[in-house]
Amino acid sequence: MIRKLNAGILAAVFCFFLQGCMTIGAGDSGRILGQWQSNVGGLPIVVKYDETSVRIGSNEAVAYKLEGDQLTFANGGGQVRVVSFPSKNLMVQLDPLTGTRHEYTRAPK
Repeated sequence: MIRKLNAGILAAVFCFFLQGCMTIGAGDSGRILGQWQSNVGGLPIVVKYDETSVRIGSNEAVAYKLEGDQLTFANGGGQVRVVSFPSKNLMVQLDPLTGTRHEYTRAPK
């Protein structure tokens, strides 16, 4: 009976750990989803990320891919940005070629 109990506890802990890993992975890529606001050249912009594309204002959507912290856009010759999320409502994108850093805040719903 003790062996069955230990095996059951071990199985439960393993499932909990596995689910936690899956949640962390999904959460990292899912953090980009939604609307973000920023300023470019002193003008306010709203950027909306869905699961496969990004749209700036009313412009045509562009496909993107986020792998780890590497954000790659389909047009523009495969532009790459290094993305970080210092907080729930702050996203920072760094252009590794120019060193340009751009901050976005999550837009209110």
